[in-house]
Amino acid sequence: MITGASGGMIGAAFYRELILRKERGLIKDKNDPIYKEMLGKDLLNKLSFSASTSDLFMRYKQMEYNGRKYTQERGAQFEKQLHQNLKNYLEHPLGYYKNPELNSEIPLMIFSPTIINDGRRMLMSSQNLSFLIQDNESTSYENIDFQTFFSSSNPQEIRFSSVLRANATFPMIMPMMGMPTIPEMQLMDSGIRDNYGGKVTVDYLFALSEWIKNNTSGVVIIEIRDTKRIMENEHYKEISLLDKVFLPFGNVYRNFTRTQDLDQEQLMKLCSESFDFPFEKITFNLREDYNERISLSWHLTKREKQKIGLAFESNENQRALHRLKTLLTPNVKKETEVSF
Repeated sequence: MITGASGGMIGAAFYRELILRKERGLIKDKNDPIYKEMLGKDLLNKLSFSASTSDLFMRYKQMEYNGRKYTQERGAQFEKQLHQNLKNYLEHPLGYYKNPELNSEIPLMIFSPTIINDGRRMLMSSQNLSFLIQDNESTSYENIDFQTFFSSSNPQEIRFSSVLRANATFPMIMPMMGMPTIPEMQLMDSGIRDNYGGKVTVDYLFALSEWIKNNTSGVVIIEIRDTKRIMENEHYKEISLLDKVFLPFGNVYRNFTRTQDLDQEQLMKLCSESFDFPFEKITFNLREDYNERISLSWHLTKREKQKIGLAFESNENQRALHRLKTLLTPNVKKETEVSF
């Protein structure tokens, strides 16, 4: 199962599509460098142009998809550019992936955009996820299953790129995505509630814990982060008089992801104490040093792309890779260690 937030899920969805195409003989090598180049192409310029010319003030253009007309805004331009960059590899309805997921040709993907109206989460997938919301003992009022809630609106026909966009709708950069309800439900980036997919992952594991216990040898969670939890060369400065005025307000924003990290650490601890099967999390970090900055943008410079490529070679990420290989390789002693 793959879950997460923002642009990372777009990259994951593209790689999953390459896996499916390789299995079906449509491409030769899913790791061909050309796909990395396609995914790294600019997405920001058309988005900015659309916002500056018409989107912010008057939305008069329309677009047609699957026989229906919709108001065109910068989110639609983002999807259009994404499809151009990726040669329409992801130009499918959501339901296109239902059978490949059921047949285990590809991993299940769960998207969880935030519902701005009330702060809950919309769990979006080609599969029915009602088992994550209600069981024999309790009901979760935090999540809404997309397939069940919109069952009368042909939920499998929604454009897959629109689901990706809803999951990556960062405030101010992209517009909220409206859903066909009264009053209109507005969706935004899943990172507002679950920046690394930890909450969805824990819900998934608890819902399937008995099956996992009886049918597997355990669970490995691979966490891929843009920023290390505690970075090297990070320091705190003395709080000035001016800071005392603005810090209470700015603190919420600056520690937004850190607060989620602390909450999810508690969730992972709960998992390790609750499950009757082996459970381990392996973390890979893009940014490890406080002084090394990479913009979280739809436009990356050549230097930033090089930094991303080199990040995997860091000592910490290589140790994580070795540990992952050890866990996934049968007949290998789990206590094996290696130094870099």
